[in-house]
Amino acid sequence: MSNPTRETDPTATSSNNPTTEHAIEPDAGTVTVPIVPPREPTAYRATDHFRNRLRERVDDHRRDTLPAELIREGRVRRAPATADDVPEHEQGATVAFSTAAATGRPWTLIAALRPIAFASDDQRHRAITIYQGPAPDVADATARGGRRE
Repeated sequence: MSNPTRETDPTATSSNNPTTEHAIEPDAGTVTVPIVPPREPTAYRATDHFRNRLRERVDDHRRDTLPAELIREGRVRRAPATADDVPEHEQGATVAFSTAAATGRPWTLIAALRPIAFASDDQRHRAITIYQGPAPDVADATARGGRRE
């Protein structure tokens, strides 16, 4: 794998991301742009997969508050794509929001950041799944044969 070239685009602007530095992967023809995931829960729409996992895994009294708490206050990091049953149009760059619950056991919410949701106020990012446990590590998951986003 080659090292990405760092460039700065002085004409690039974004209200969602004030940084204009990005990495260009010459061999792949792709650009990686560092962005800050939205911390407002209304920026995300739950997928059917998410709703089912929320119902299965989270106690009734926490279902309304836990996802919002994770998005607003959780530690965020890149995550591997984990939900194979999520339709392609719902997918995006995958991130994990995680935090320790009052019991000390962490909760993790996996979300897909969709480029169209940054460009249009009518579109939302996707909440993909939620579970009790630490956020997955991209490098570890890929080494075990997992998918990269």
